[in-house]
This record gives sequence, C-alpha cells and structure tokens, in this order.
Amino acid sequence: MLFGIDFLAVNKATVKYRTGNKILSLYDDVINLPMSSQLDQINCVTVPRTLCILAFTEAYLTVNCPKHVNNTTILLENVQRLTLIVVAKALTSCKNNKTVCRVMNANPYVVRLKKGFKLAKIAHLNCIASIHEWKKTDMTELQGRTEINVSETELDDFHKSYCFQTNPSLPEDRRYKVLRVLYRYKSVFARLDKDSGM
Repeated sequence: MLFGIDFLAVNKATVKYRTGNKILSLYDDVINLPMSSQLDQINCVTVPRTLCILAFTEAYLTVNCPKHVNNTTILLENVQRLTLIVVAKALTSCKNNKTVCRVMNANPYVVRLKKGFKLAKIAHLNCIASIHEWKKTDMTELQGRTEINVSETELDDFHKSYCFQTNPSLPEDRRYKVLRVLYRYKSVFARLDKDSGM
C-alpha cells in the first residue's frame, strides 16, 4: 500500500505495531485500519494435507482455521487470485480449528492442492447485508413449475421437425416425457450446419 506524505500529514496518520499486527490510524484514532494482507495466514483457511479434486467436480473439504477464529462463525470468500478452483461464499462454524469449505473444479483436468494452500479468505461479518432463512424446497412443487405445458400434437410435430430417434420400445407416456425434456432445451440443438458452427 502506498500513501503520500501529504495524505498522511493531512489525515493525522500514524502506523501502530501491536503484537505483530500493523494498524493505520487516521484522524487521531477515529479510524483504525488493519494493514495485514488479505492473504496472511491469519486471514485464510488452509488445506490440511495435499488433495486432488477431479475435473468438473464439486467437493466439501475440511480445512484448517486460524486459532483466533476458533469456536466462532466465519464468512468464507473466494480468493480473487485463485483461478484453479472456485470457493462458495458461505457462513460456517469453526470448531477445533477446523471447518468445511465447498469448492468446485470447473477445469477439464485434475487440480492438486498442496498442504498449507490458502484456499479461502475469512471476510468480516459486517459485510453481510442481510440473512434469510433457508427453507427446503418441495420437489413435487418444483417439478410442477419446471414442467413444460405443451400438447402431444405439438410434441409429435417437434419430434418430426428435429428428427430425433427415440427408442421404439418406450411406452407412450415415457416417450412424451423424453420429448418434453428435449422440447424444453430445444434451443441447444443445431438443425442446420450453420447452427452448429461448422
């Protein structure tokens, strides 16, 4: 971090060293800002042992927490410079210097995380604007909302125009169920060479 002497003088700035933590004080202690890096050991959760995450895989990993957040609730955030994997932003409890971190490898190759790798940063809880209670979704209600309302005649026409080959031994109700799924995602199917990018 770079500050000009003019800025420091005008804002009555001082740097304090307390137990190894640097604090920038402004306006005669009205504002105190910690000057530690976002990726310091005290601000991150780390991988306890070398791990491999398979390609296109989501995983829940047990990670080590710094001692000062033990027995508290912390907010985990993705590290901006981290391009290997994506970490879900989540509130989690830290017990016995350990917590769980949800990650995803969106790469087409295995990602290897070495022991001690700084996986996620611990964010301040005061950055949370609001918290809503999570309610379990009724799957039958969800399926009803995602169901495509299209007639069997329209599905038959769709089937003919897209030339899908379905298993002739499928019962009629199952065949229409398959066609409804295909119809729902019809925008992803190429019908002409120019649609497929050829």
